[in-house]
Amino acid sequence: MSSVFENGQGHFAVSAITSADHRNLFLHFLVSVCFDVKVAPFVSVRLIQVDYLRTQLHGATQNQPRVSAGIVLHF
Repeated sequence: MSSVFENGQGHFAVSAITSADHRNLFLHFLVSVCFDVKVAPFVSVRLIQVDYLRTQLHGATQNQPRVSAGIVLHF
């Protein structure tokens, strides 16, 4: 999904993957949100990107948040 803001563009994505194999029961859940501002035809500045990844394997769960920013090149 994506939505357009006044001077930039925001993105929101969710994905989930599961395994049906009972020997390798695995769950993956990812949420990602970012906000980009276009500064040139092929360049944007990513003001913020927030990701949250949750994995579950054999009953053990890991929660992995991440915050980043940077330059985006469009080819």
